[in-house]
Amino acid sequence: MTNNIESRTEDRLILNDNKTDIVIYIIISVCFIILALYILLNSYYNNQDDSLLFYGKFLLYLGIFSLLFRICELNTKSYVIIDKKLRCVIIGNSVERRTIPFADIKTIKIVSDYDDDFGYFYTLFLVTNRRSELVFETSNETEIEKIADIICELSGKGIVS
Repeated sequence: MTNNIESRTEDRLILNDNKTDIVIYIIISVCFIILALYILLNSYYNNQDDSLLFYGKFLLYLGIFSLLFRICELNTKSYVIIDKKLRCVIIGNSVERRTIPFADIKTIKIVSDYDDDFGYFYTLFLVTNRRSELVFETSNETEIEKIADIICELSGKGIVS
């Protein structure tokens, strides 16, 4: 999943993932760990009941697990390269890489979803004979249409909403 335009030339578009939200989650995880340590130390030195020790340990484990998970997520890099010269779309991350020739792409599909808490959210898919490949996600409708138009221009395929 990508949500950031890295570069754009007349025959190539490179999309990558934005790490800002992961950094925010890491900061929240560190806050959980600090709060848990405060609760544990306070309950230990003031000889308070065992329920505070339980909640402190729970918050500490939750914070450490969340921190480790987000650090692992920070180390993975997702990208999408749409190249007119190579006539293909390259979708990859740190672990795997898939190449989809333009001939295999049927259409480009934009899916909108509404959430009561976050509002509208838009997702861009490349529909092939076998499956749909997630290319781009955003909450900005004009941005998703701009990306879809660029992909249509490079690949010569049409948009389905």
